[in-house]
Amino acid sequence: MKESIKNKESGGRSVGAKLFKFFIKSFFVFILCLMAYLWMQRQDIATTVIQRQLYTMDIYDLDFTVAEISPFNFELRDISWGQPEQPFLFLSSLKLSFTPKGLYSGGINQISLSGVETAVCLDKDKKPQFELLERIQLAVARAKLAYPSKAGGVEKGVFVLPEIWLKKGTLVLREFDGSEAGRVDFDGNLSNGRGTLELKGDITLSAGKDVGFKGRLDLLALDLSSCAASIKAGIDLGEMVDPSLGFKSSRIDLIGSVQVCGLDSSPEWNLKLQVPERKYVAEAADFALSTMLKGQCEFGGSITNVSGFGDVYLNDLSFDIPAATGHPAITNGADISLSFELPSTAVDQLDSAKINGCLDVVDIYSQADELIDLCDGIVRFVFTLSAKEGFQTPGPSSLFPVLSVMGVDMTAGITDLSVTNNAVNVKSYLSVKDEALKVLVDVVVPLADPQSGSARIEVPSAVVDSSGIFGQLAREKSGERFDFSGTISASAMVVGLKPGAMVTGCVDVVGGSCSNEDVTVTGINLNLPFEFRDEFRSVDAPMMTIDSVKAGNLLMNDGMIRLHLNSRELFLESAQIGWAKGFLRAYSIHVGVDGNIRNEFMIYADKIDVGEVFMFIMPYEGTIEGILYGRFSVGINNKRIALSAGYLYSLPGQGGYLKLDDPAGMETLLRLAGINRNVKELANALSDMDLDTVRFDLDSGEKDDSSLKIRLKGKSNYEKRPAPVDLNLNINGALEKLLNLGMDLSTMGK
Repeated sequence: MKESIKNKESGGRSVGAKLFKFFIKSFFVFILCLMAYLWMQRQDIATTVIQRQLYTMDIYDLDFTVAEISPFNFELRDISWGQPEQPFLFLSSLKLSFTPKGLYSGGINQISLSGVETAVCLDKDKKPQFELLERIQLAVARAKLAYPSKAGGVEKGVFVLPEIWLKKGTLVLREFDGSEAGRVDFDGNLSNGRGTLELKGDITLSAGKDVGFKGRLDLLALDLSSCAASIKAGIDLGEMVDPSLGFKSSRIDLIGSVQVCGLDSSPEWNLKLQVPERKYVAEAADFALSTMLKGQCEFGGSITNVSGFGDVYLNDLSFDIPAATGHPAITNGADISLSFELPSTAVDQLDSAKINGCLDVVDIYSQADELIDLCDGIVRFVFTLSAKEGFQTPGPSSLFPVLSVMGVDMTAGITDLSVTNNAVNVKSYLSVKDEALKVLVDVVVPLADPQSGSARIEVPSAVVDSSGIFGQLAREKSGERFDFSGTISASAMVVGLKPGAMVTGCVDVVGGSCSNEDVTVTGINLNLPFEFRDEFRSVDAPMMTIDSVKAGNLLMNDGMIRLHLNSRELFLESAQIGWAKGFLRAYSIHVGVDGNIRNEFMIYADKIDVGEVFMFIMPYEGTIEGILYGRFSVGINNKRIALSAGYLYSLPGQGGYLKLDDPAGMETLLRLAGINRNVKELANALSDMDLDTVRFDLDSGEKDDSSLKIRLKGKSNYEKRPAPVDLNLNINGALEKLLNLGMDLSTMGK
């Protein structure tokens, strides 16, 4: 009985033990299966957990992919925060690394970031909008509400942080329209436990078409424990200007420091930057430039205010253009200093803050062979600069004690300098010493594209004459004494401030006069429109008019000349001037820059009065009427005007008539022709005639060997001898004596 009871008890215990073992095994299998399931579903689970945490901070537009979960690593990839087409933050990879010790203490050993890209956007008012920072601040505020923070994170005054590595980070600067205005590409790391952040990278910024710079951030070292940082960077001039300029020292170094203090009470910060003094040289085939550059600036303030000041110096600035370029050799130099100050200004009012500045340019000199000579020039600009009102100046002052242009002493100055509509506007003047002549220059240079700038040049109407500097220069250049006067004005427009730019303009002369010992010209009026691109030339067939020309006894009036002018020659397309009650005309006269006429030209005579012509040959009292036509050639021999063969004649039936009050003039003419017999009787017969034909033929030889042939055909009205007349007279001698010019015609134009 007892044995059966024992057997029953032992059998019960055996079944219970088996059930217990089965339960334990099943539990472990379940745990293993659960762990296997959780392991296989770890990425989905991690995604769900992270998203729930983000939702508590109201972050619904952050997408990511869990790439790896292991005991020692956790990695997210393709992290995108913001709109899918243009997120304000993107990370290719975020990887957290653990160590056994770190797992035990709940800490992270290392954080690795790669392919980071974020953007700062400028709104319509050019104010920066950093959406990433704004969203992080909002998320932190939400997190503090959901999970009240505990004091900590600082151990003995030192931030205890994991080691952070950043590879291929990019900060993009975008315009309002979405276009890229610049970027900073950088790498960096935060040393483990010490709180020292180090960043390195490349910087690219642009300010418009073909304008901008590239630089290099060599090192930004930030000590988080003391909130201090040191900076070392450089700007590459070779990327800011045309590479053909060939800068030998193209990098501008920047060194500086940043200090922040009072974080626990009232934070204050201070930034110092310095450009160490260094010589910069650029050389190309057609110029050379060199200067010593140095500068410094300092900014500081609090979370509510900011202020600052700075100075930049360009010493021994020289710019040379060698004569080998085909242009005059040019040498320029100056010392330039720029100082500025930002008074203490509230941070929220920086857009209306005014920076006060002063630009001084001293010891200016410029030489261009014998064309320009400038010494001891001084220019000062006092200005204000603000984001709201732009660049303003009450009026710059300038002084050029010694300025000479082509031997002309001048005074010069700058009357205004301003920046409006993103363009620099400079107004200046040149005034000729002891003359009323002044040149006004108005230059506009767009900041986005300086080479597309323009300049307007104006010479206000002024009276000039030979008593001043221009007369002196003209006499020195020509070696002759002559007088001139007139009212002159001019204007020109330069489009494009670069080689080959187009220049258009116009020169006006009103009431001009010019005279020397031989010739006097009065009433000169000229309108000369021109253009210049690689070569000067007139346009639209300029017209010049002349009231009168007097050369000895030769008087001409009402001249009109249509001309063309370029850098090689003056071309007279047509010329007309009144003489002897008729007109003289000429065409296609080429005058070289040396003053020589390149070809003989023909003068055509139209409706010339016979009496006026006879007055040159024999002064008379009486009446001679008739109309002549003809032509004669004019040439230039060593800058001397020389008449060649020519003739004047009357048309058949249009000879006119001749009646002299005193036959003595005709008697003198007959004797000059070699007629000595019965001269008085013949002179009486020729002193009253009806003329059928009148002809003058001139054959101009050497100075004292010219020939004038006169033919008079008609009918004499002399009472004692009324008869037909056909008279041919040949007179030889010096040209001025033959024509009674009262001057040596061969010296005209000397």
